Amino acid sequence: MKFFLQPWQLMLIILAGWINRQQQQQQQQQQQQQQQIIEYLRTENAVLKEKLGEKRILLTDDQRCRLDRRVRKKESDVGLQPYQRCFIERRLPHHRHHHWQYPKSPRH
Repeated sequence: MKFFLQPWQLMLIILAGWINRQQQQQQQQQQQQQQQIIEYLRTENAVLKEKLGEKRILLTDDQRCRLDRRVRKKESDVGLQPYQRCFIERRLPHHRHHHWQYPKSPRH
């Protein structure tokens, strides 16, 4: 009987499959950990919002800049959908156009 694979080739295939399975399991564990962290942060945000109530959150210019940079990075990295961009625009409208000076229209 003639084998199509040599024994060393068969061992190499088995080893590659085992390594691939190990990597997939590690990725799944990392995804689960990330999901748990996200759920915790969402819960923490909800609790803090409840505690703050209806009060407006006052941010410094530095904090607005940090949030804006984070949002822009997320938009470029993730490729947000249009409805998500609208949500972000509503969240940070005061800073998006903060540096622009619009010319005053002449009065006729």
